[in-house]
Amino acid sequence: ELVDISQEDSFAGPADPAADSCGKGCTPERIAQARVALGLDKPLVVQYLQYMKGLVAGREMGPPSGRYWCSWPCFGTSFQNNRPVWDQIKTALPYTLSIAIGAATIFLIFGVLIGVAAALHRGKWPDKIAVAISSVGVSLPAPFIGLLFLWIVVGKWQILPYTSNTVTSPWNPDPWTWARNYILPWLTLALIFGANYVR
Repeated sequence: ELVDISQEDSFAGPADPAADSCGKGCTPERIAQARVALGLDKPLVVQYLQYMKGLVAGREMGPPSGRYWCSWPCFGTSFQNNRPVWDQIKTALPYTLSIAIGAATIFLIFGVLIGVAAALHRGKWPDKIAVAISSVGVSLPAPFIGLLFLWIVVGKWQILPYTSNTVTSPWNPDPWTWARNYILPWLTLALIFGANYVR
């Protein structure tokens, strides 16, 4: 269903993907060529069926003079940089999973414990502390909380080093370096989601 929605937004939305892929200062002739290369000259139903076929079996793409085979799962090419979308997903996925899994773990452990403690001691100091923390997490935007953690923990206290884009998994290069690299994003997201849960 999510793939259906994203595909419909791309091809049936108000923006013109052909113009986006062509760049600035693009002539109408080049936009028309880009529309043919992207398959936007075909009926919407045909575009949708070809897109779904590419996800499970691959499909042909490109202009008539330079057709090429896009192996499954074929999400097409980016309108911004003309790179295969699946390659970009594979590049970003290890970072996304590293952040999501760590943040979810911290949230489930500490968020649930704090929420239970607040419920068992309603009106007392554990409840008041939990409400104060949750109010901060709900009120402040995620980028601000992340920058605040970065400024205090890394800049002022120098407990953790600045993060590195080369660390993608617990095995690259080791679990401790991996955890130390992602602890601030974990805490930021865990605070935000934990705050909503406690409230």
